Amino acid sequence: MGKILRVNLSKGKITEEALDEDVARKFIGGKGLSAKILFDELKPGIDPLGPENKLVVAAGPVGAIPFSGNSRFSVCAKSPLGVGWGESYSGGYMAPKINNLALTLSSSKGPQRRLCGFTLTTVTPSSGTPRNIGA
Repeated sequence: MGKILRVNLSKGKITEEALDEDVARKFIGGKGLSAKILFDELKPGIDPLGPENKLVVAAGPVGAIPFSGNSRFSVCAKSPLGVGWGESYSGGYMAPKINNLALTLSSSKGPQRRLCGFTLTTVTPSSGTPRNIGA
């Protein structure tokens, strides 16, 4: 159905989990899946700017359908501006590439002292050639 990639920026470690089909059906789209992950995994009262917060990047199941205005993905985290989460949306070429995928970014040590990042790569089945799809 889909995947959850967990990226720990402190440890430089990426783990992959299968996205449960029941969860994907109940919490449709990037916003629904992001809300589910944040609600389940963040303790009440955490510091939104602290190391316990997570940044979730998610796209829903219809993001790859070639329809104008359809290819959107969400970026969500606990917001320092209130009791809920903050969210932002973007479109373009990335949403179809990460269709049915959620990225959960976390840092166990707090703010990073050095620049860190990662690149998502997909392999085209027909050619077997890796392609970068986002960073």
